[in-house]
Amino acid sequence: MMGVRPRLPRRVRMAQVAAPDAKHMTSRGAASLSVGLFRTIRLSAAQPIAAQVAALDRHQPEVLSGYPSALAMLAAEQLDGRLRIAPEVVCTTSEVRTAEMAARIRAAWNVEPFDCLGLTETGITAIDCPEHAGLHLFEDRCLFEVVDEHDRPVPAGRQGDKVLVTNLYNRTQPFIRFEVTDLVTLTDEPCACGRTFRRIAAIEGRSDDVLELPARTGGVVRVHPIHLRSPLAATAAVTQYQILQTVDGLDVTLALVQGAAADAVARDVAKTLGAKLGALGAAPTPIRVRVVAHIAREPGAGKLKLIKAAPRGHGGEVASPSLSLG
Repeated sequence: MMGVRPRLPRRVRMAQVAAPDAKHMTSRGAASLSVGLFRTIRLSAAQPIAAQVAALDRHQPEVLSGYPSALAMLAAEQLDGRLRIAPEVVCTTSEVRTAEMAARIRAAWNVEPFDCLGLTETGITAIDCPEHAGLHLFEDRCLFEVVDEHDRPVPAGRQGDKVLVTNLYNRTQPFIRFEVTDLVTLTDEPCACGRTFRRIAAIEGRSDDVLELPARTGGVVRVHPIHLRSPLAATAAVTQYQILQTVDGLDVTLALVQGAAADAVARDVAKTLGAKLGALGAAPTPIRVRVVAHIAREPGAGKLKLIKAAPRGHGGEVASPSLSLG
């Protein structure tokens, strides 16, 4: 669907920057492609960026795939002249790809990136076609039910609270209506490419990324991740960010472009986020911003989770103790 074809007499060069751990879908998928007519290198998203750049410069991939947060960082390296590759196809997977990540990839390699949804329970589940108008679901391989919080079907065009997936081919360990907390919107409108599978029109993170904050008028206000991503995306000096909810506020970690005024950017981000939360009806919330050279990725999968909501106890109360940035 991405237009990747074997090219004789030489092998197509592919590269993936994703999970370092072989237990994860991205690592296994890349390993399965490194045979026959394809020559694939697998890089860990947790590797230092300089090591990734050196390996990619040597390999010169024609197809580049991986976590959008990792590919966006590599795109910045390309734009700054430290990386020199020319992939013909770029595909992101496994994380929410924000608009600014996609824009940076376009600027670096002059290609429209594809996006892919893979679940450990169902394998590769959806991917967009050359129309880039949503991800086609492989409905001959899995059932994909978008439902509300009470497991009732959600109509096309409306975001659900979770997804129930049923694997149609795994006979070793069947998964029947396995709950995945992705916030998904489906469309059943025809696609110009002619494929008849339904499409995922939007994936906005997971329902457990939605923050519940004290409301200005009492009670709780639910803050969708998109409301936090948008202000940060508008800050040109920010290359990576992570927002962590704790029992007494929000901890924001930033990585910045070279030469950025760290103190000024930190103040602006705190002010912008505070104003956004206030506009959504949240009570004044402590926002602590720190600037680091590199934001640590999650162990195992090596993903970079942009928003981390605090665990909730009974009755919707935020549980203690607070999370760490690990």
